[in-house]
Amino acid sequence: MLKLSPKALVVAAALAAVGSAEAATINYTADSGWSRFSAGAVGTTVGRKFSFTLTKNAILTVVDSFLVGDQFEVFANGSSLGATSVPGTGGTSTGMNFSAAAADGIHSVGRFILGPGSYVISLDVLARSGT
Repeated sequence: MLKLSPKALVVAAALAAVGSAEAATINYTADSGWSRFSAGAVGTTVGRKFSFTLTKNAILTVVDSFLVGDQFEVFANGSSLGATSVPGTGGTSTGMNFSAAAADGIHSVGRFILGPGSYVISLDVLARSGT
């Protein structure tokens, strides 16, 4: 999922559906809500990228949703920002409620500060639920 807000850029939340082909770059707008993406196998790059320009500092949030267990490395313009947190165990599915997943402490989440500028965000899959 991807979400930008005036105070926080939220490129966040992943719906990890196996086998989804989303080879596209999405032009993202601040404060436009969550934008979901699907992830493949461990070691692959998520097919969807997110492009946007910031005029002030923002927070990029990436969160796993649906099933606990996915983890991502996040890249801005090809440089690693770091990984989302190690996912917990157990818990219940948050479905498409990305805000709940970001707040529950079980789903993997990462928050990264970005300054003004143009960005292309991409993600590599580090872990998958059930693997």
